[in-house]
Formats: sequence, structure tokens, C-alpha cells
Amino acid sequence: MSPPPNDHDRKDKIRILRSPLDPRIPISSLAGLPDDGTILVLKHFYVDVCTDSIRRLYTIVPDLDDSQDYPDSPGTNNQTGADTGTDIIRAWFRIMILNDSDAATLEHAAMSKSIDKFLSGCQASQLEMYCDFFEKAWRPHAVQYLRVAICAQTLAGGDIKTIQLLGGTIPSTTEGLEMIKPCWDILYRWFPTLLTPWTLASICSNFEDYTTVCKLLMLKLYNDHWYDGKSIMGECATGVYLGFIPMSKGDFTSVNGLKQEEGMWVQRQSRNYLCGQMAIGHPLTRAFLSELRKRTASLYLVVYEGTLADATVHPTEPDLFISRHRSAAALDKLDTVDFTTTLTLEEIKNQLRMRKTSMYDPIVVDSWQFIIIDREVGLPFRLIDMVQDALLMLVGDPSPRQMAKRVIREIIPSSAQESYLEDIEIECSSELRYPPPGEIQHEGNRWRTYDPDPDILASKQSKTIPQNISRNDNRFIRRAIEDMERYGIVSLAPEYEDPQTRPIIIQAADGNPDLYFPYNHSATSNQGERLPILPLPPQTCLSDFAHAFKQNHPTAIMAKGSIQTHYCAWPMPAIKSLGKSGLNFATWEGHVYRWNAMPFDRPSSANAWQYYIQHFLNSKYPFVMFYLTTFVICATDHEDAHRKTETLLEEMEDRGWRVTLPRVHEWEGGVEALRLGGLFNGVRPA
Repeated sequence: MSPPPNDHDRKDKIRILRSPLDPRIPISSLAGLPDDGTILVLKHFYVDVCTDSIRRLYTIVPDLDDSQDYPDSPGTNNQTGADTGTDIIRAWFRIMILNDSDAATLEHAAMSKSIDKFLSGCQASQLEMYCDFFEKAWRPHAVQYLRVAICAQTLAGGDIKTIQLLGGTIPSTTEGLEMIKPCWDILYRWFPTLLTPWTLASICSNFEDYTTVCKLLMLKLYNDHWYDGKSIMGECATGVYLGFIPMSKGDFTSVNGLKQEEGMWVQRQSRNYLCGQMAIGHPLTRAFLSELRKRTASLYLVVYEGTLADATVHPTEPDLFISRHRSAAALDKLDTVDFTTTLTLEEIKNQLRMRKTSMYDPIVVDSWQFIIIDREVGLPFRLIDMVQDALLMLVGDPSPRQMAKRVIREIIPSSAQESYLEDIEIECSSELRYPPPGEIQHEGNRWRTYDPDPDILASKQSKTIPQNISRNDNRFIRRAIEDMERYGIVSLAPEYEDPQTRPIIIQAADGNPDLYFPYNHSATSNQGERLPILPLPPQTCLSDFAHAFKQNHPTAIMAKGSIQTHYCAWPMPAIKSLGKSGLNFATWEGHVYRWNAMPFDRPSSANAWQYYIQHFLNSKYPFVMFYLTTFVICATDHEDAHRKTETLLEEMEDRGWRVTLPRVHEWEGGVEALRLGGLFNGVRPA
């Protein structure tokens, strides 16, 4: 109890009255009170309670006690000062006080020169709260304060705003603090068991922090305490290195199909699925999302943005099933039984929503969540391989060694990078050690044959299945089709369509690979297409035309030329029936394309092309005869040849076509010299 102020003090000072039980009032100041008085008895009791609470707090966190700190003795090696772990624990406490305290407590903290002095002036309820804070230090808000303390430790002396509190320096803001590798090293060294593989994300303030530690785990760091051996993350290491963090999967490879169980025939159908996350701000995320959305022939895709409850991207098909089954006593009765759905897409979406609510919020806010589902049932589980392959393609298909350098330079401090590069073990297939096919520019530079041997195509098609398609096959197909797309020969279908064929690769006679699209008659007839019924004229038609012209004009001169087609399509529009989308094909990766030009491989396409040029050229110009890719042009003399050449070239220019034609002085006077028995054709299969 403070003595009453005199009149002079009352005029010049503001006195703050405190309860005698306030821990900041020493017992010695109550010497005037009777020893057996209520106030002094309560004071002794309260001091004992607070002392016990402080002792308990120091038992929980011994490094918090700074009452005995003093400088090292000169000339000795005894380390009596605080080590790094002690500094972090004390900074952790100071940061908690700064953020969780009321004004009175902050005022008390600002006046205290040390943690021990501060604690000795705290109420018992406060001390119990501090004990509870450290006893349950794994809680998200507690580890977030620890994160700040650790990040500040790695930025000591750096450009960061700080304040002095309780005898130490702490950050006054969390801006610019990142959990880089040195931070994770400190956390693992001093607090290895504070967090588990399932709570590790709670110390991250954004998804970038989380991807950093996941990458470090894939480099076999911190695995003793922080890596869950049952996690699918290890199956997707390359995906993790590139920012895709897998969360869960549904692998139904072993349960699909027809089996006999307990005297019943049971048919099970399931689609595999994969759930994962990527940072919203990651430069690769948008490209990855765009790529998956284009793979309509192989995937269903559901994508959530941040904490939104409704999907940003979702299938248009209602009630999409993941797993279903049906059973019958007799096999021949099975087709008459309806399926029973055991797992729906909506249930998978609900599982993801529950996971989002259970995860630490900043991780969810900062990420896209993906559900990637096989379109077809009964496939082997290859979704992780697909994700990793797509990501590698988007970053230029680095070699395993280049990939290792990329990751190490991203997350390992420069001083330690060389040792990591020396120690890292890289396991991969021989194919991945070499770069994939480069850019392809076939259009205008290469012409594939329009009439390949059908037996060669059938043999290759029978051996081409998804499991046999290599990375290099997919890259060659992708780049050849992208070249065709640039020139408007094909267009990506805006929505899913049932694919009518898939491309195959056949080595050509010159040793280079070529694309073929083996259509059958049923695929085109299902589209309701009808080509004009026009049989091809005999191959002697060019020779017959030239002989007839020569007979009428004995001094005539003539030349053999070729019309340049597209790489693997005729330079005419694709034929479409009313209400039909026309011919399409799907790549093995899942992109569906429509033809804008008539492909060589469409049944009877040569007949359609001949009908086209018969109508627009042969019937219009009596001095020229076109047969597929070859033509003969005739003139009465050199002057006439110049006029007819000009007429033909103007027609070609109007149609956007190109022809190869000898100069007039190279024209021949005899039909045999033209060798019209041989037609121009592209490169054939080997």
C-alpha cells in the first residue's frame, strides 16, 4: 500500500495505485503491515503461487530462464551465454508476448530488462497461460510465432524491422520472412519432434513455404521425424520438385474387371484418380492447368481455387462415378443387371473439402487443389507419371542432371550446392537421359506419302498401345501436330468428342519418323460423311491427255509439275455433314483435334481430292490435267507456254496453293521425255 501523497506531490505527479497483491509490489514494501495480517498472509501465498508457476514454466522450457546470464569469463572456453536454440526459444516467447498481450502486459514487458524480471511481475493466471502455451506449442498459432523467431534468426543483421523487448531483439513485422532451408535446418535441429508429418504444414505461412520443405524431404532431409513413409509424395518426387504436391490417390488397378466370388459373377468398374496441390502464384501452375484442361480424351478434371467451396473447373457430365459394380448368378445375365455405384465424384470432392478445412488456412488460400481422374475405367494407374511428364514437358524436358541442378539451386544455399550435387543419386530410364525431339517444321518442308501400304499401318497400329508410347513418341506427336495447328490444318476441339483414331509413328524410307492416322470406314460413316462417288481415273490419264494434245498440236511443248499438298493432308477443306463435327483424332496424351483439311488417311480421300481438282481445275482449263499430286501442262509454243504458265500460277495464288513447275525453256517437245508413268509422291514408310 502506497503512503498518501503530500500536497506538493499531488500537484506535480500522477500516482498509480496498485493492489498490494500485485506481483510487481515487493513484500519488503509492506513492512509496515502486521505479520499476521490478512494482506501479508495473502501476499506470501500469492508470491508462492507465482514462484511455483515460474518454476513450472522453467521446467517446461529451461532455456527461457535468463536470470543467470552473464558474459563468458575472459580466457576461458566455457560457454555460459545462450546458444542458438536458447536464443530462438526466448525470441519465440518475446514474439508471443508482443502479439498476444494486452496493453498493461505490454507496458510491463517494455519496462522489463529480461524475461525473468518480466515473469516475476506477472499474475499467476498469466504464468499459467504461458505454461499452457509451451505445453501445447504444436498448436498452429504457437508454431507461427516460432516461424517468425526462426526466420529472424537467419536474417540477423539483415534488412528487417525490429524492436527491443525483454532484453532481446525481435521482428516487428512478418513481411519478407520465408522458411528457406536454413530455417528448416534450425527447426529440425532444435525442435525435431514438435511437429509431425501431418502437422508440418502448420508452420508455413504460405504454400511456397510448404513446397520448400516438401522438396527438402524428397532430397532425403529431415526424414527421420517429418517424412511419412505411407505418403504418396515419394512416388511423385519430380512433381514435387516442380511444385505439384500430391495429397491422395485412388488406385483401382487390382480391383477392376470380372471375377467369380461366392458363386456370383461380379463386374467392377473404377476410374483411378489423383488429388494434389500447386501454388496459385507459381509460374508453372497456370500452364499446367491449361495443359490438363486440353486433355479431354484421357482425363476428367476438377480444380478448386483457394478456399472456394465450388470448383472453378469441373466436368459437365452429371453423377460421374468413380467406382461401381454389378453381379449376377449367371454370366450371360450380367449385362441385364444395373450397376450399383460405390464411390462418386461428389464423395471425392467432399473428401477434398474436408481436407481443406483441416489444413492450415494459409496453405489452402495460396493454392489450387486438383482432382485428376481417368476418363476410361479399368486403366492401370499412370496418373502420377502423367503429371510428372506434363510438368517436365512444360519446363523444356530437362535431363535428370539438369533437374537436380534446378532443384538444388532453388532451395539449397549456394555455399552447399556443390556437395549436394556430388552426393545426389539420380535414377532414371535411359530415355530420360537424352533430350526429346526438337521443334518440327514439316509444313512446307516435308511431304508424307498419301498411299502407304495398308499392311504396314495395320501391323504398327496393332502394336501401338498406351503402355508402349514413350516420352519421345509423345513429344514427336505433339510437335508435329502443333506445327499442323499453326498452319490451320487441325484445330483443338473445344470440348470432348469420341476419338475416331489416334496417330501412329512409322519410320520413313529416309530414316525420319512420320505420323499416320489409321481411319477405318466405320469411323467416318458414323459421322454421316458421304464422299462423292467418283472413281479415280486410270494412272495413264496424264499420258493420254498429253498424247491427245500433241496429236492436235504437233509442235506442242509440255511440262510435268507437282502441286504441293500439306504434310499429310490434301489442300482442300475437310468434308462435314450437316450437324456433324467431321473427322477428329486424339493424341495419346488426350488432346482431341478436328481436321480443317482433308487428311490423306481418310478412306477415299484421294477420290475426294481428285473430284475437287477435276471440278476447279481440269474442267476449267483445257491445257492442263491434274491427277492427285501430279499434273501435265501443254502449250502450242513458247509464247503460249508463258501465257498458260501465268494463268495457272494466278489460279494457284488465288487458291493459296503452290505448284512446282519447270521454266518454259525446260519444257519438252515429246511426251515420253516427261516420264508420266511415275507420279510425284511423298516419303514412303521404310
